[in-house]
This record gives sequence, C-alpha cells and structure tokens, in this order.
Amino acid sequence: MASVAPSGGAAPSLQQTPKSRSITTTVVLAHNQGDYATARALYVEALALARDLDDPWRIALLLGNLGSVAQAQQDYSAASAPLEECLALLLELGDKRNGATALISLGSVYGKIGDTTMARTRLSLGLEVLRQTGDRYFSAAALAACGSL
Repeated sequence: MASVAPSGGAAPSLQQTPKSRSITTTVVLAHNQGDYATARALYVEALALARDLDDPWRIALLLGNLGSVAQAQQDYSAASAPLEECLALLLELGDKRNGATALISLGSVYGKIGDTTMARTRLSLGLEVLRQTGDRYFSAAALAACGSL
C-alpha cells in the first residue's frame, strides 16, 4: 500500500518515537529485500507501538503493510484480517482512495483463497471508487485482478 493520506489532502503528521523510527527503518529494509519473516515481526511490533500512540493513520499504514507481507508470503488467510481492519480505519478516516486500494488488495486475497463472491464485491467497490477519483493505475490493477477470477 502506498502512503496513507486523506484523498485530496496533505499527509498527516505521523507520530514517532525513537524506537518506532528505528523499527520503521529496519522494517522497510527487510520488506524491500524480501525478508518477509523479519518484516512481519517488525510490522507487528510497530503496530503495537502505533496502537499505544493511538495514531490511526500509522495503524492503517502498518496494517496494510502487514497484509502486503502476508500476501508476498502467499499466506492469504493471514492477509485478510489486517487488510479488513486497514480498510475500516481508512473509511473511518475518510480516505476513499487508499480505502479503494485496500479493497483491491482484499479482492485479490479473497480470490486467492477461493472466495470469489467476496473477491468480486471488494474489487467492484474498489474499482468504482478509483474510477470516481480518476486513478487509472489502480483501476487497471483492479481490472486485471477481476480478470484473474
């Protein structure tokens, strides 16, 4: 998932402690290098810190990244819960565009675990929002995911 910022607005100031800053740097390296086991463990630790700070933007970002790592590990059952929570937070925060990308990720996950009804529902909703926002890149990704069902 890309940055978690309100659609059409500036990115919120994300709170960080020295410990969360250190974890963030390490987890980005692990994730980008394909060390998904380390990345997953660090995302879980960072998520606990974000929850302690009661920072909904960071929580949503970390949940999306946790779901992304589970997808990369082909652990689709583990990907759905953090992505669903990420989606709920983004919608609560009014971030339709990033909510739509979470819907696309969820559609792909549900497709992989064989729940085509949920997959189509999530993908259709995400595509509808992306079309409204004029996001052609993720609209194309949504269409490709629909075509793979």
